[in-house]
Amino acid sequence: MWIRPGLSLYGISPYPSKVGQELGLRPAMQLKASLLSAKAIAAGDRVGYGGAWQTKQDTVLGIIAGGYGDGYSRFITSGSPVLVNGRRVTVAGRISMDLTAVDLGPDAKDVVGDPVVFWGDELPVEKIAECAGTIPYQLVCGVTHREPAVYE
Repeated sequence: MWIRPGLSLYGISPYPSKVGQELGLRPAMQLKASLLSAKAIAAGDRVGYGGAWQTKQDTVLGIIAGGYGDGYSRFITSGSPVLVNGRRVTVAGRISMDLTAVDLGPDAKDVVGDPVVFWGDELPVEKIAECAGTIPYQLVCGVTHREPAVYE
């Protein structure tokens, strides 16, 4: 008998309602970046292409070095999770080619160079695929090679 493991080889669940970790799998890929900027913005300010996102309160806006040109899908919506310094923050506005904006929160202490995880061990790609209205396979296959891959 033959078995086709498919996405399971990469630690990704083949089932729409589960993530790999729930099946005892470990993600083989993490998409990481770094924080380029952290800037206070006022309630009512608009962010992103066409001012698609508007802050409801004074907050700190983070700009991340990564966008759809790197494989972080432009179909990922505002409110989708991203990890900055290991804590969940949310995408603010539309994903651009080279950058992603996130709402770091009004009390944020994040600084330029801090680590960002778009998906990985603590933030399953399956969940990010849901935010983009697609499947995890499309996201992991869409990662470009503008930056070198790091194998650990």
